[in-house]
Amino acid sequence: MKKTSMFLPAVLLLSLIFSATLMAESPDPTVYLRGNQMSFNSRYAAKIQNGNIWVKERDAQTDAIEWNILELPEGLAGDVTELAMDDEHIIALNGERQIYTMWNGLDEVSDFTWQVEWGIPFWKGPGMKLTEEIIAWDFSVVSRREDGYWTDPAGHLFEVGAGKCSHIWVLGANGQDLIYIDPWLPIDYSYGICGPERGAFKAVNMSSSGSFLFLINQYGDMYTRFYDFDIGGADFIFPSSWEDQSDKLIPAIQIPSAWIRHPKISGEITDRISIHKIGRNCVNRTMRVEGLDAYGNTGYYEKDVTEVEGSSQWVFHPTGQPLLGTPITNLEEDCTSRTLGERDDRHYAKNMTNLATLSDSLPWYRIINEKDWAAELTNFSAYNTPVDLVVHLSPSESITLKLHTKETLRVSPRPWGLSDDPKYIPGSIEVPRNLLDNFSNLPVKSQKFIRSYLMKRRHTRVDIQATLDKVTVTGTAGGLLIVWKFDHPEP
Repeated sequence: MKKTSMFLPAVLLLSLIFSATLMAESPDPTVYLRGNQMSFNSRYAAKIQNGNIWVKERDAQTDAIEWNILELPEGLAGDVTELAMDDEHIIALNGERQIYTMWNGLDEVSDFTWQVEWGIPFWKGPGMKLTEEIIAWDFSVVSRREDGYWTDPAGHLFEVGAGKCSHIWVLGANGQDLIYIDPWLPIDYSYGICGPERGAFKAVNMSSSGSFLFLINQYGDMYTRFYDFDIGGADFIFPSSWEDQSDKLIPAIQIPSAWIRHPKISGEITDRISIHKIGRNCVNRTMRVEGLDAYGNTGYYEKDVTEVEGSSQWVFHPTGQPLLGTPITNLEEDCTSRTLGERDDRHYAKNMTNLATLSDSLPWYRIINEKDWAAELTNFSAYNTPVDLVVHLSPSESITLKLHTKETLRVSPRPWGLSDDPKYIPGSIEVPRNLLDNFSNLPVKSQKFIRSYLMKRRHTRVDIQATLDKVTVTGTAGGLLIVWKFDHPEP
């Protein structure tokens, strides 16, 4: 008994010493905003400390739950520099910015597994390093387990595939390029979407979760967009369409989704923003922005992504934690246009040198051929869509059509944007509703063009091959064959 009574205090003393050491090494207890040093999913919070990753059950943000240090693979252990977290995954970078993926992040910690593989085929490729020439990056996942379905812009539900849809989103060094890196796609930086204002919006930070992107600029203007490879129409497994799908019995995915501008916050904020998944069917997402309230309390402003009217929808939550973001000049008015950068739109022309010689009149019996008209793509881009397709029927007569584009599956790496290597782009030529509604009042030559090539259809599916110097559009609506070649004029 005496030995036992002497042994227990010694054990307690050692336990207290170990607990004090663990507390000194463990991260702070609460994570409110997702970022590259700390993040969370629906079950766990995660933080980097001393090159390692610590996780804890969120459990209503109570301090009673202990942090656990994760067992990491060789090459990552002790060398973690950044992380991102969504759904069942943690993406971690080491000092060389090598991408590591953790699986089973919604299950018990003992079930967590790691891999360094990335890319074709099926997330089993040779691995990838993330470039340093970026402003921000994050990870986004939709899954059957957490989301169940996508809800497209027409309000239709589409079941998420068994393989989920997972992207590392990257905000380029210019604050404009929005690049996504998918573990099932080629290892490159070729996939992306245009930002607000046809890609001219300059963001200072980005956050993503559950296929939603959240951007903020230096004046506190904020935008979100719902997009991923599948819901964006790039995956042939999920049929998509630019045509209105609202009343379709068996609808395709309605594309494209739009950027949504959000009400500005009345208060002092930083560039530290966060968005995370909530609910099912990819409708609701929680937006958070770090800042101060009117009394100088630190914390974050919060609202749902669906709330787009009035600054009063932003609700402040005090945390008492120090501000980690960079303060920004949060002006009350819309300052989107104050920081617009250059667009990568390019001009391409077809037969424009002969525009002055085109006839103002055309006999009713004559079928239009390519000598009877000229055209130009005034703002073609690999990512900014739609493109203005201006068809000139004479020096004084023209119609403006829309050329829509989207991404598609590729198996070989290629560079960002356009290059000398032709890029295949699926597309659609749209005859705007105002032209169709006013068709009988259009000049005869305009009517004949729309009838002959586009059969008076609202949308005509086309294929596009694009380089820096040439764009070729091919397809048919059942009338004259479309084989239109546009050249980029010499400067």
